[in-house]
Amino acid sequence: MNNVSSHGICIERIQADLEEMAQLFNSDSIGYNRIAFSKEEDGALEWLRKKLEDLNVTVKQDAVGNIFGRIGSINEPSIAIGSHLDTVIHGGLFDGALGVVTGIEILRVIQEKNIQLESPVELIAFRAEEANPLGGTFGSRALVGQLNITPEVEDKLSLVGLTKEDCLSSLQNRHLYKQFIELHIEQGAVLEENQQKIGIATGIAGILRIESIFKGEARHAGTTPMNQRKDALIDAAKFILFAEKTVADFDSQMVVTIGELELQPNLASVVPDFVKLTIEIRAMDWEKMKAFQKALQLFASNSKFNVSFKETVEKHPNYLNAQIQEQIEKICIENQIPYRHMMSGANHDCKSMATIVPAALLFIPSKDGISHHPDEFSSWEDVEIGAQVFLETVLQLTRGGI
Repeated sequence: MNNVSSHGICIERIQADLEEMAQLFNSDSIGYNRIAFSKEEDGALEWLRKKLEDLNVTVKQDAVGNIFGRIGSINEPSIAIGSHLDTVIHGGLFDGALGVVTGIEILRVIQEKNIQLESPVELIAFRAEEANPLGGTFGSRALVGQLNITPEVEDKLSLVGLTKEDCLSSLQNRHLYKQFIELHIEQGAVLEENQQKIGIATGIAGILRIESIFKGEARHAGTTPMNQRKDALIDAAKFILFAEKTVADFDSQMVVTIGELELQPNLASVVPDFVKLTIEIRAMDWEKMKAFQKALQLFASNSKFNVSFKETVEKHPNYLNAQIQEQIEKICIENQIPYRHMMSGANHDCKSMATIVPAALLFIPSKDGISHHPDEFSSWEDVEIGAQVFLETVLQLTRGGI
């Protein structure tokens, strides 16, 4: 495999930055814990601010907490790069932080090598990307104007010290960019299983979440015959199995997950009379997602379940910029780096940015496909390859590569 670039990414600095931040800002001994809107996330963002100030680049922070570090003219639209620094509870070292820390290294290399830029380069660390009461990808959605600020949302904003005006003020930055590119771990096992080093995301799956409440009748478990029961959990179980059995009929790449379930009265001796569960559907075809949703609801109706449905999350799929994908592919081919085009099933800040500028998303392999877990790992060799391809792509874009 050839050296991707002579521009000189230093993997030791990337590793040191990731490990330093992880040690300084962690609220638990299990894994890595910088929860959205926590003092640990705030500390990590302030750590980043100081790193950028030490580089003597133009640094600012908007009202919702996003951090920006720009090298080059402040009067021209930039090539934006970035990701997030928050984690899930008991998360891993690399998720999100890799894209930010590698972004720091890209700015360093541009300065050290005195690389002349035709367009500015700006690193963004988006606040609160992981799931939180205000919804995931909060910082990037604020920047692009995708927040629907209802009175209920305003109440939630106040709990984290923010206002509607703070969110609206973030919008003033949206005109400052030409393109956006994000480096991230795959969070799946496709690259590793196929012995490939780079994933080029063609698009980011849509997400449809539906709160489903099943109702029955609570009865004594010992004295109520099976044929006289109205068991909410049995109805919910039939519904879940139908979803699992039929999802592939609508789209071979569509996935459905029931990862959240509440049961009442939750007693061994009582037939359940209440089940609340969340169905999550992800795919690249919105019409097929909605068709699957309709099929699930029709099954429930035909089965005469006492159930109600409420959509709680509706995020349409985004196809990413084909020309930037071609540029990344060209870099991989020229440097004999095994790669593949692939859909991203996970949501990323890139999805928000793709609504305002041409955007791209690069993946590196995740060992055993593990993520959102303390065992999350990518080899430093793979990190270095990803960082070099990332850097070369950014430099190509600054030269008008698309």
